[in-house]
Amino acid sequence: MLGFDDIFQKILEIEDKLKLFDRTIANVRFWEYVRQPIVVTIYELLKGQGSSLIKGPSLRERIWSIIISFGRLWKNPIFAGKRDLLFISSPRRILRKDGFWWDIYTDPIMEKINLSCAAIEHSINLQHQSPPKTSNLWYFDFETSLIYIAEKLRLFRVSLNHDERIILKKIRKMIDLSFGVNLDVEKLVLRHLGYRRIRIHYFQFVLKRIRPRAIILLTSYGKEDLIEPAKSLRIPVIELQHGVINRSHAGYSFPNKKHRKMTFPDWLFTFGDYWTESVDYTIENQHVVSVGFPYLDEERKVFSNLRKRKQILVISQWTIGEDLSKFIVDLSKVKDLDYDIVYKLHPLEVKGWQEKYPWLVDSSVDVISDSRIPLYKLFAESEIQIGVYSTAVFEGLAFGLKTYIPGIQDVDYPKQLVEEEVAVKVSNVEELVHHLKENQNFKHFDSERFFRSGAKKRMIDLILEIISK
Repeated sequence: MLGFDDIFQKILEIEDKLKLFDRTIANVRFWEYVRQPIVVTIYELLKGQGSSLIKGPSLRERIWSIIISFGRLWKNPIFAGKRDLLFISSPRRILRKDGFWWDIYTDPIMEKINLSCAAIEHSINLQHQSPPKTSNLWYFDFETSLIYIAEKLRLFRVSLNHDERIILKKIRKMIDLSFGVNLDVEKLVLRHLGYRRIRIHYFQFVLKRIRPRAIILLTSYGKEDLIEPAKSLRIPVIELQHGVINRSHAGYSFPNKKHRKMTFPDWLFTFGDYWTESVDYTIENQHVVSVGFPYLDEERKVFSNLRKRKQILVISQWTIGEDLSKFIVDLSKVKDLDYDIVYKLHPLEVKGWQEKYPWLVDSSVDVISDSRIPLYKLFAESEIQIGVYSTAVFEGLAFGLKTYIPGIQDVDYPKQLVEEEVAVKVSNVEELVHHLKENQNFKHFDSERFFRSGAKKRMIDLILEIISK
């Protein structure tokens, strides 16, 4: 099966041949909105799971969420008032010792910066963690309900002219020829452009109410309809790196410099020089700045005194969870394996994991589905980690873990870790067991290159500099 690397290379060929970054539908540069979703959908179709890797809420859950969202109307960001900074936070909060649920990317900044702030977050499985660290937190729930209702009522629909239908048919045909999958490109594009029509007006209204001096967000792809009005209002947009960025990531990688994404943040703050230098971004090089990761700085100190155990920590991802979990169950059946195995689910896998991965249920693997258990504690007490392309693999290296990458998918960035001998790729369970018994040696991991220290002060100083211009 093709991995993300191969898919992305073929997509580059298609977008270059059809000049997709220069084309518009309904006067919108539509390819900017659908590039990443198309790559992910192709991967899902090749895997034979369609778009079922993450199941959306049922109709009953949707109706209940609409009722709740109207009950939470007072948490709509239109009531936030004027603020210096607007944060688009992650709902994947972590419970810390102070009893609050932290967004580990944005809360450390809001806690220390001497400016008025507001944060907005989506829900996970229609829920928000409480109590959150910041008291200035608002919800996207009402906006999500509006989009769902408008979609069902077929409001804000986009009509296509003859030429626009032709280009979408050409894209569909080339995807079919390149990948052998039947992707309804027209339906996908129209859905995203319809969402944009609703959301762009909503965000324009919100931004004019809050009037922030800067917007700080995570995961810029999927937020083009926020970035677009922000740019029209001349509000600088800063993205904080939150996950892996590599040469095959359609949300960040633009190797053909003439293809520029206009709805990309003005600034990107990366974890370290490795991430700044390894990808061709669509913005000026001086606007891609290595700053570090404040939470990692703090947590390494918190858990520095924990003693290592004979424990293997497995870092799962929803995109490879089925293959990885089967690999780990096979590993757990090895009779003379002298390690406990802990399997850390990705938050998007938690709901219904027993149905998705039934082979894990009766295995000896300790499945961690509780987000209250600190990942960094698991890093600190483990000797070995197994993962494929989660950011957590790099974080585990920073904790000194011996790292093995199962060859269940051919992806770009682990190759460099393997080539530099800070991680070992294994093709099957038998090979992994052999390495474990031989006590494989690994080269030193330069964590400063991947996670620059002193992150919090540097990040705050840069934000203050940007908004003073």
